[in-house]
Amino acid sequence: MVVIEHYGPTMINAYSTVPLTQSTVRLVQHVIYNGSRARFDDPQMQVTILDRPEFHGVSHHNLRTILDKERQLDPFLIIDAQVSEKDALWYVPDTQSCKTHSDPRKGKNPPVVYPDEDFVLWQALVRIEDIPAEVILWMDDEDDYFFLAVQRWYRDRSYDSRHPPPDVLRLNIDWTNSKTQAEIWGKVRILATWSEVEVSDHPVVPQFPPGTKLVRLRREIAQDAGLLPSWVSPFWSPEMGETLRTFVFYDWQNPKWPKGFPDDASRSQGSNVGREPC
Repeated sequence: MVVIEHYGPTMINAYSTVPLTQSTVRLVQHVIYNGSRARFDDPQMQVTILDRPEFHGVSHHNLRTILDKERQLDPFLIIDAQVSEKDALWYVPDTQSCKTHSDPRKGKNPPVVYPDEDFVLWQALVRIEDIPAEVILWMDDEDDYFFLAVQRWYRDRSYDSRHPPPDVLRLNIDWTNSKTQAEIWGKVRILATWSEVEVSDHPVVPQFPPGTKLVRLRREIAQDAGLLPSWVSPFWSPEMGETLRTFVFYDWQNPKWPKGFPDDASRSQGSNVGREPC
């Protein structure tokens, strides 16, 4: 039996500063689903939507401060009144990162500093469908991708947390396009047995070790697993016995995978909804 090796999703909370409606919840669920590879039961991001009445009407800066006091130090998303109009959510990084990039003496266009705030709250309004790809990169950031993206967003102006640009940060990507998703998320890692693959007699491309044979899943095996039976290089060592590891693409046309957000709550959906932190 083919085993798809999931890495597990990046986890992030989304807090609402307005009373949540079911239509807003469904909007966020459906759009995150498209951008996160969740249709393959393999979401790259899991968003937990939290509607805490005490956060309604709270400023973004104060929300960051409140969560810090609760020891909720991680980055988070904000759902506000313009989510349906702009199809976008706010991304807020951790406070320490904000402070690191808030020195008014640094950079060509240093951020605007307000005397009643102890740090500059960096944030960005991001198209919902782009959030998995963008935010995973930003949360794994070692090269300040988020802050560079925001500075480009403001072009030649200084960053001002209270007067954001009117446009939304977007990747201009169609996340329902299989080629696009494959380019962004890449192949999926699988384990299979030698009896589940065909071995090619074709010459091996130069970058593989001498004697390497290309393999592909047998068509009926690939069909059952929802994967494409393309020729790939396997990884195998004597300790693995009859098992080999390789990388393949999901088959978008396979009926195993739903085309849209499933109504069945038992399936992986890429987002949860709750009243209390999970």
